[in-house]
Amino acid sequence: MSSMSPVTAARSRSLFVFLLGAVLLLFGAGKAVGMEKNRTVKTGFALPFNENWKFSYFPEEDKADYSGYAISDSLWQVISVPHTWSTYETTGELHPFIKSPSEKDDPYWWNGRGIYRKSFLISKAYKDKKVFLEFDAVMKNCRVFLNGKHLGDHLGGFNSFYFDISEYVDFGNSNWLTVEVSNRRDDEFKVPPMTAGNWNLYGGIYRDVRLVVKDRLYIPFQGSYRHEGGTFVTTPKVNSEEAIVQVKTYVKNEYNKAVNCRIATTIVTPEGEKLQRMEQSRLINPDETAEFGQMSNQIVKPKLWSPETPYVYSVLTEVFNGVKLVDQYTSPLGFRWFSWDYKKNRLILNGNEIHIHGTNRHQEYPWLGDAIPKWIHKMDLEDIRFNLSHNFIRTCHYTQDKYVYDWCDRNGLIVCEEVPNIKSVDFSEEVQQQQVVEMIRRDRNHPSILFWSMGNETNDAADSEWAIKEDTTRIIHARHV
Repeated sequence: MSSMSPVTAARSRSLFVFLLGAVLLLFGAGKAVGMEKNRTVKTGFALPFNENWKFSYFPEEDKADYSGYAISDSLWQVISVPHTWSTYETTGELHPFIKSPSEKDDPYWWNGRGIYRKSFLISKAYKDKKVFLEFDAVMKNCRVFLNGKHLGDHLGGFNSFYFDISEYVDFGNSNWLTVEVSNRRDDEFKVPPMTAGNWNLYGGIYRDVRLVVKDRLYIPFQGSYRHEGGTFVTTPKVNSEEAIVQVKTYVKNEYNKAVNCRIATTIVTPEGEKLQRMEQSRLINPDETAEFGQMSNQIVKPKLWSPETPYVYSVLTEVFNGVKLVDQYTSPLGFRWFSWDYKKNRLILNGNEIHIHGTNRHQEYPWLGDAIPKWIHKMDLEDIRFNLSHNFIRTCHYTQDKYVYDWCDRNGLIVCEEVPNIKSVDFSEEVQQQQVVEMIRRDRNHPSILFWSMGNETNDAADSEWAIKEDTTRIIHARHV
């Protein structure tokens, strides 16, 4: 097996770049190990996992196995994520989507595989904890390996996902993570989108990655189509005079015995005032995910969320094993009620008719593609909200970075969030349902989101029944379906 990728062979990089990358990798790895040795054992924490990756791109005909330890990657590019290979940095082409906008023009950068590798160490102090890897998005389909063992796959390039790596980590020693990414549009799994021309698909790990350590009694990942997790915050009663908050919380027990679990949920104002605290206890059996349901008392004269007054409360949920705090989770909360007036063709928000004036927003930026930092999202959104004075945004045609919806909550942008079904293509029903469930479960607590969109300009939109099963509190949207 050659240690040099076709990219390196075709477009030889300078020795300086490789030496600099190697120095940065060694420095970063040493720093990480030193921090890990000195870290006090905590209940749980999340660490950014964006630095010191190695990357290379291989064309379709290269079928070698890059998942294990014994791979010579010394000449691979050292990168940080967010990252994409579909830009000048890797291709050497000023704009690959102008020269070869689809696989039919040149399959090289479309039908190959991007291989990402990262070495990391976790102290033996955490061997009894739960350890997870969380990906905010990978474009488009990926396979993930740890120490040569296949953790699983994820289909679709816009939603968040995770892997439980607790049983695969070699605690106290170096671990090798490999992410194999395919950006093929006409993929065998029929994952939307599958056509070129409406927007560009930038292959790679183009959003953030985290390493998460938790207790064995914990709140699972919110946003998985395989299981419930996180919280689901709703307001079954709300008006300008009073409101009631309902909170569903999901807690999993991975101890080998039943645990008496107590959760405490606190509603907090943006100023830090604690309005109400709700507590509930129950016995959770081993390997059980329990649903806790809590209902607040009356909240008098809640401050309402709207574009003019984007007032966002928070819901803090704490999990206790006996008297010990073992996990916590925070969700946004906005008090508002809304409907669609089909006669006037207008949105009614908090009893007022709203004139929607807004825009569609893509996540692409010149030279960076989709692999953009938070500050560019912020710059984009500030331009839309304040310079253009818009009160509405459609995050077309797909789920965008979690930061986008947090920002819209706090700055009063009404959102229509969409799954990536576009054009008349026979998409996989299973994958479509997965994308709907992942989108809604991840983002269901954002007060700015009033619409879930099932597709745009397609004869194969996602089934609105999938959305309604997940959430009955939003308006379901579709266009030309």
